[in-house]
Amino acid sequence: MVRYETGVDPYLYVITAQTTVLFDQETLATLQIGQMVAAVSLIEALGGGWDRSQLPSASQISKKPSAGDYKLQH
Repeated sequence: MVRYETGVDPYLYVITAQTTVLFDQETLATLQIGQMVAAVSLIEALGGGWDRSQLPSASQISKKPSAGDYKLQH
């Protein structure tokens, strides 16, 4: 937006960047859902389970991931 507001880039670049961010956020959400479903399937396949007290709270689920959550792990 700063580059657009200073006249360096056209607004089309802003829209393209916003679209890319939105697509990437949607992809992240889809991957996280897949990861959760796979984890539940694995636990069920191994004969395990949990009780309701072990599930994350609504505030934990809606918490924005920290920058460390995006780092690659070796």
